[in-house]
Amino acid sequence: MTYYLQGIDDDYEAVTLLSKKLIDATPDELVLTFGDNILLGVQGVKRKLQYIDDPSQLLSDYLSYTFILHNKDLEISLQIYENINNHFRINCFSKYGSKSGQLFSLNLTTSFENDLITFKQKIKFSDQIKGDTESAKLVRLRKQESINHYLRTNGYDIDDKSNELYLGMYDVKNNTFIDTTAEKLIHDFLTISILKGHYMGNKGYRFDTVPTIG
Repeated sequence: MTYYLQGIDDDYEAVTLLSKKLIDATPDELVLTFGDNILLGVQGVKRKLQYIDDPSQLLSDYLSYTFILHNKDLEISLQIYENINNHFRINCFSKYGSKSGQLFSLNLTTSFENDLITFKQKIKFSDQIKGDTESAKLVRLRKQESINHYLRTNGYDIDDKSNELYLGMYDVKNNTFIDTTAEKLIHDFLTISILKGHYMGNKGYRFDTVPTIG
């Protein structure tokens, strides 16, 4: 069923509609590919990840998955919540062994305009790297270049000049997606998040056939 709305000015209402759309499309299993690594994800996690149980976290635990990587659980949770700046973000968190943390996030409040949420984000790295400032900056730049090249090679839309990754749009007024689907957005966001965790180098896991920087 499609709902046609008169227009939405409030980002909370827009993000709530998006969250319901994603929950309705939640798959029981996911298959993600990273080089020669094919990961099967099963819905659900054993450990708590970040805001997974917070009543204000709009996706609850619906978009949480456990993948087996190198004979260990890689637990992933996709969440939508309001941060301390009163901005809504869609954010992916991971746990692998003793390592945990944020992988990739996108500001939904600043992306909401004229009844559209545009899923567009430049992939950046801010991890602390030993060495002098310029060398560390160069390593982060090389990580960005490498992940962008990998994603472009695998069919993702990344602008050549701005390096912004484009994943489609959500038309809030017509409750439908543009240039993507709910299922594809879930698949793509989790793929990019887990891949970014590999490049970050501090999340406890690596893929054998994906380039490693730093």
